[in-house]
Amino acid sequence: MSKSFVLCLTAALTLGATAACSDDDSTGPRDPAAVVVVSGSPQQAQVGQTLPAPLVVEVRDDNGNPMSGVTVTFAVTSGTATVSAATAQTDGSGRASTTVTLGNDGGPIVVTASVRGGASATFVITATRETFSAVLNGANERPNPVVTNGTGTAQFTVFGPAIQWTISHADLTTPVVGAHIHAPSDANTNASVVVGFTVVAGAVQSTGSFSSTNDPNMSLDSLKVLMRAGLAYVNIHTVTNPGGEIRGQTTTP
Repeated sequence: MSKSFVLCLTAALTLGATAACSDDDSTGPRDPAAVVVVSGSPQQAQVGQTLPAPLVVEVRDDNGNPMSGVTVTFAVTSGTATVSAATAQTDGSGRASTTVTLGNDGGPIVVTASVRGGASATFVITATRETFSAVLNGANERPNPVVTNGTGTAQFTVFGPAIQWTISHADLTTPVVGAHIHAPSDANTNASVVVGFTVVAGAVQSTGSFSSTNDPNMSLDSLKVLMRAGLAYVNIHTVTNPGGEIRGQTTTP
């Protein structure tokens, strides 16, 4: 029995008091009652990018008042991403924040902000992949349109430092002898080859990936800028039309 309890009990008996006395006179810091998301959820960005807005939480006591000086732990609990600060102290407004950089995997990501005592809050983030596409036909060929029943599509998906591609075609006049991305060019002009594709002979669909261009003066990032702006095109060359039988400009969704 502590000395403080004995003194308290003696005083109560002496004064006839009925109030109870505690054996522990310590008053440690209160655990936070709640962690509340202030901003940053929901949010989305392309893979590999830093989210445009930070994740901000407010820590509150059981009366709903902001608590300063509380350590908040930020952790990626689902998906692929990194946080700029795994821990942060709440400021005078009870708020703490971190920023998030997405990994190379698309899909949902969850970041949890937690404090002592178990209170927590979650942020929901979506990592998207950049995509491009092109619809190919003979009327798009330049300088002269080509009369053909041939059609095709080209799909591109950015995966970190590489771009995956799928090219499909149908009803071409003769077998394919080549397929490429040309840039820079609008829909009415021609340009040099910057990426070549290996199209399987006789197949109506071929896939692959590339991480650089054929032009030493054009980086992959520069090509993506042109593809976003519609200043690149895909065409498929055939035996009958070696200069290109079907063509289409790249577009974004």
